[in-house]
Amino acid sequence: MSDIPRRRAWRGWSGRSAGAVAASLLALLGGCPQNVQSLLSIDPLTAQKLATSSEPSDFAGLLPPDALQVFSVDVPAGSELAVAIRSAVGDALHIAYVEAPDGARFDGLDGLISDDTHTFADVEQSADGTVLRFRASAKTGGTWRIALRGQPRDEIETLMRQSRRRSVVENAFLLGYLLSSLSDPESIDQPVTDLLYQVFPNYGSARRSLDFVIRVAVTEPGEEQELEVPALPPAPPQPGDTSGDAGNDNASDNANDNAGGASNENGNDNADDGSNDNSADNGNDSTDGNDNGSDDSPPPSSVALTRVVRSGDAVPDQPGGTTFTYFSAPTMSADGRVAFWGGYAGGHGHGGLYAWDGAALRRVVDDDPARAGSVPGGNPGEFFGDFVIPVGGDAATVLWEAGGNLLFVGRSRGDGAFRGIYRWRASDGGVSRVLDMRQLAGQYPDVLSGDTGPVFVAEFFTPGVSDAGVITAMAKYSYVTTDRGFALGTAVFTSDGTTITRIVDEIIGAPGNVPDQGSGAFFDDIGGVLTTNAQGHTLFQGSYTGGQGRRGVYLNIGAAATRVIDTATGRTYPGLPSDAKLGLGSTAFTAMSISDPGHIAIDTVLTTGGVPHDTVVYWNGSTWQELKRGDGVVADVLLTGLDQSGRCVLLAGGRPILAGPTGDTKELAATSPAELGGRAPTWLSGGAINNHGRVLLRFTTPGADQSALGGLALWTGEKLLIAADLVASVPSAGGSILTLALPETDRPGRSGALNDDDEFAFRVQEPGADAKSGTADDVQAVYVGRGE
Repeated sequence: MSDIPRRRAWRGWSGRSAGAVAASLLALLGGCPQNVQSLLSIDPLTAQKLATSSEPSDFAGLLPPDALQVFSVDVPAGSELAVAIRSAVGDALHIAYVEAPDGARFDGLDGLISDDTHTFADVEQSADGTVLRFRASAKTGGTWRIALRGQPRDEIETLMRQSRRRSVVENAFLLGYLLSSLSDPESIDQPVTDLLYQVFPNYGSARRSLDFVIRVAVTEPGEEQELEVPALPPAPPQPGDTSGDAGNDNASDNANDNAGGASNENGNDNADDGSNDNSADNGNDSTDGNDNGSDDSPPPSSVALTRVVRSGDAVPDQPGGTTFTYFSAPTMSADGRVAFWGGYAGGHGHGGLYAWDGAALRRVVDDDPARAGSVPGGNPGEFFGDFVIPVGGDAATVLWEAGGNLLFVGRSRGDGAFRGIYRWRASDGGVSRVLDMRQLAGQYPDVLSGDTGPVFVAEFFTPGVSDAGVITAMAKYSYVTTDRGFALGTAVFTSDGTTITRIVDEIIGAPGNVPDQGSGAFFDDIGGVLTTNAQGHTLFQGSYTGGQGRRGVYLNIGAAATRVIDTATGRTYPGLPSDAKLGLGSTAFTAMSISDPGHIAIDTVLTTGGVPHDTVVYWNGSTWQELKRGDGVVADVLLTGLDQSGRCVLLAGGRPILAGPTGDTKELAATSPAELGGRAPTWLSGGAINNHGRVLLRFTTPGADQSALGGLALWTGEKLLIAADLVASVPSAGGSILTLALPETDRPGRSGALNDDDEFAFRVQEPGADAKSGTADDVQAVYVGRGE
């Protein structure tokens, strides 16, 4: 298995049933640190014995974040222990402590000192934390112990970047979890962990285990040995000349793949598909496909609100007395249907997925155990359950497709515990399977077959769907191999419900699976939320090892992925300065979106003249541009997806602007609406754009006690209409407002917070009987609004 990156053959599975192994894998996907320890059968306080000699010996492994891995080495009196450790780039390792044979403990590298009994020499730690080295000896012979702790630094930095887009409550929740998990991992509930994965998409990456190699040698008294730092297996080939590999070879490869010579060298196969046929077409931009709609759709002059459901309302298909307790952010379809997850009390189960058709509320699925056998492709005793009902606006695990069908990421329980993507038909309420982990297991020929099937677990993340009904989804998977090793990775697949096509995989096809990189480069993390246009062209991002740079954004058309941008040196981007660099190391790109004709917007970091700054770069079909406000202030937050004309909404200097392929921008809040009475709104992430140029914006303004209360505004193409204002008791007095917030999940006119009929959906958290926000009796409600 040495030829497969990120796969490790952990021994110690023997004696466990396949069911127990599967349960451990499920626990691992839950994200709790203690579950990783139980999976590997390593007690973090029990040292793993390393057999050594005067010849250096290497030991490779995985280190769970925020957990200790302790190694022990027997060293005779007077002999010297030499230690060298390496982790992957972007993963910071630390020596928690070194314990001498007499029990004396020295904490961290800074604390390694020499005294009358112990000697430390050649203590070294690289600036990026990836290399550690020291030599030690003691008058007393016996067992030395070295305790390691690590953290995937780049992912933590990305998590902090994501936190800037979150509310105070969500960030406090994250901080509280991290502190609790460090002090008492066993106190963390699984639903809490699942919720963090949803609110913070990078949280899973930040909790991943770290690859490392430790090299040790024991030398005789008086013998000095310079211990070389080991290489990580598999050792990726050293990249060649940067300018040649990244700029020339890759650019020319890409130019060949992409239609068109140097202008397309930046990897915009998007240009190939989008610019070109579509760009011209689009150039006409559907003659502004949107504007066509605007011609026969006069701008609204008022907004009407309708409440769909509220905490305390009866739950469909549950016994009398069962009432809703809370809701996710809702998703609006092209024809005015609304879908949301809801929790309930007093019935069978605790939650489900529901759809509103304009007149009545319908159950899509719930976790009532009496519905055993209801999971398509499942076992007779299997039923939907273990739902994660997100409290944030970023977890769009449901999306509408053409014809009133609803796609959702579901889990099951009972006779099996499986995950998959399913389709609900509004016409008859039927549910069918699109892609589940049983089907996915068949893509990996070395999966161990257990008592009840493959020992394979997968978690699916926000899928995209074309107008033809083909889904593209990211799956994180773990499985036990036929030789009882352990494999884990991430992949992107498409499925039409029958045929599964692999686009890219961290294991299969690696190394050499990173577009426009050398044959030794391989993806080490395919993460973040992907986004898909009507044709099924999909943008995704991932970090890689063994090539130039560390991360990129890629476009999939059909079954081939091509580079859009990456962090390799020597890249050039038509329209941007010649020294422009996009992205930072392996840090995730904050947001991205693609239009039907192939325009692309990416929220990233642009470095020119050696100075980085946050920005949004835009591909208009032939060149890149940096989107700016009319006065030159750079847009630094992408708020929405791209409509059929390639328009999107951004924040520039904290103010919302509308921008498109021409680079022209329009301020949407140059004048504060009179209804706000002089209150200055703070514009937030969330909201949407439709194909007529209408925009839904989310904001807060100070209430009477100066607390920030929620609101929504609808841009009509001419002015802002206040759609909701909790200061003014519309639709409630006080509280907060939530809409979907990820640009990747905003499919203008099709699925998101706003459709082309100027209908929109949102959730309100309202004060309860005590008339105070943020107290135990708060209630929630889902509303739809319509511009009229």
